[in-house]
Amino acid sequence: MRSNRKQSNNNIIGKIIEFRGLLLFGLVVIYFLFIIIRGEIKDALLDNSSKKVEAVIINKKNFYGNSPVSQDFTYSYKFKIDGEVFISDSHDKKLKIGDKVIIEYLPYYPEFNRMMHKY
Repeated sequence: MRSNRKQSNNNIIGKIIEFRGLLLFGLVVIYFLFIIIRGEIKDALLDNSSKKVEAVIINKKNFYGNSPVSQDFTYSYKFKIDGEVFISDSHDKKLKIGDKVIIEYLPYYPEFNRMMHKY
């Protein structure tokens, strides 16, 4: 009797561990799909319903993760919507602190924004 209970408990524990592993794998796959698709969704939304605003390049560096020796970076830009400040990476190595740029953003979600061009 005891060996059946022990075997049953081990079987349940094994199924729980297997389920957790599958769940973790599924979450990792969904996360990477979200990252890939997010850029496309963001661009489509901005193409169809964006507003434009002026931004300024600020002294906030965004270092590239794959350049430990050269320490390549870009500066961020800052803009205000209804008194709230938003900061994003310019992704442009040529921009310097104080440069003005045009940003397009979603009126209902300004965190979705992109730089259009430099003045």
